[in-house]
Amino acid sequence: SNSSAASDVYKRQVVHLVNNARRKVYLSSTYIDSRVVEALIKAYRRGISVHILADIRKMKDAFELFKLAMSPLKFKQLMDFMKLIDLRHAAVPFSFILVDCSLVGFEIVNPLTPDSFYFGILVDSEEIYDMFLKLFTDLKEMSEALEMEPSKATPL
Repeated sequence: SNSSAASDVYKRQVVHLVNNARRKVYLSSTYIDSRVVEALIKAYRRGISVHILADIRKMKDAFELFKLAMSPLKFKQLMDFMKLIDLRHAAVPFSFILVDCSLVGFEIVNPLTPDSFYFGILVDSEEIYDMFLKLFTDLKEMSEALEMEPSKATPL
């Protein structure tokens, strides 16, 4: 479908943003995509400051988490990563990403089916970045820390 193709293009662009980040990445997400998670892990290992708000209740792509968990090494990397970064559960209205003080990506949901992706927009604007950073900060203030306990970090 067109929505699926547009979503795939947008996710590839998000991965590109993360792969080229030089300082900071803020991600507010309603889904899990293995490519984005792997890019975030690599960014963190490069010394990039990574902050994530995830709306666990809205996670649409549980299969993506399953794909990550299929490889024991990837699963261990994911669990280690989740313990190290600033990961919080928040009521996320839509997904967006902020990179290096000016790059912003955000999703527009389909108004006819609000749980589905319609298209994504990428902009390079410090003003829009600041607006989204305020939204991220406000959402974070209302969020809960997601603590990853060692007993929960082993594959089933």
